[in-house]
Amino acid sequence: MKLFFKSFAIPVCFIAFMIANTGCRHKEKGLFSALDPSESGIHFSNDVQDTDSTNSLINEFGYLGGGVGIGDFNNDGLKDIVFTANQTSCRVYINQGNNKFEDITEKAGLTTDVWATGVSIADVNSDGYDIYICTYGKNLLHRSRNLLFINGHNLTFKEEAEKYGLADTGYSSQAVFFDYDRDGDLDMYLANYLFNNSNMSANYVVPIDTSGRSAANDKLYRNDGDAAHQGQPFFKDVSTAAGIKEDGYGLGVIVSDFNNDGWPDIYVADDFLSNDDLWLNNRNGTFTNCIGKSLRHQSYSSMGVDARCEQRRPF
Repeated sequence: MKLFFKSFAIPVCFIAFMIANTGCRHKEKGLFSALDPSESGIHFSNDVQDTDSTNSLINEFGYLGGGVGIGDFNNDGLKDIVFTANQTSCRVYINQGNNKFEDITEKAGLTTDVWATGVSIADVNSDGYDIYICTYGKNLLHRSRNLLFINGHNLTFKEEAEKYGLADTGYSSQAVFFDYDRDGDLDMYLANYLFNNSNMSANYVVPIDTSGRSAANDKLYRNDGDAAHQGQPFFKDVSTAAGIKEDGYGLGVIVSDFNNDGWPDIYVADDFLSNDDLWLNNRNGTFTNCIGKSLRHQSYSSMGVDARCEQRRPF
């Protein structure tokens, strides 16, 4: 089945009119109100110090920021928050109700000393929400592995990325967990970012590396947990076999069934002049990038992506 998406052009004056009117309506209804940290208990700030020791002045990765994850870690019906940080520790806040949160980072065992990027909240081992944190490195000079914090069910977490096969050391920006082969367990797609450590500008047009060996090649991890691992989930890198063999500057990734065949597909937003990727699930463990056939136009310097299913109503 071919996918086809249509783009629409909207006059700038119409957009300005809508923004102005929407802003007025929101202000009148009071849909949102700012909470001071003294009220919410959330004092997190991802402060980045521009120093030569981390090369953040000359490395574009130094300004990508961190991530935010939402999940109910103690199963009390309230949404808790995880913030990732670059030069300070990631923080986890437990929702105490009435918009008040408690920082439990140290006693939860979630302190970090890495340059963290995206965060994903997923029930990796089918017993409660776990936390997967992508990292660039110890700093912007030295690599480190991604982190998987397994929920201990008592508001404590244990880092076990290596035990689960997810201690990836690529230039990761974001991960998404989903069951791409529909076997009943969660697999993982990892978006990577091409680190530009040469004199070449990231906006130069260069050939796409489809060898699957690029440092910026995205990764697909299949969950192969079985009796050999005492029933524990264990993830195997199957990127090349699955056809995930293109590099780029991946910043955002979303999973959705774009062609309505009941199988999850993947859209990756790539920064700079890299084309975005639309990985169509071939339903046999492989994917095909059909972005060129599905979109007449796509943005450059993509930094985020979202998808939603909307049922059309008859006129």
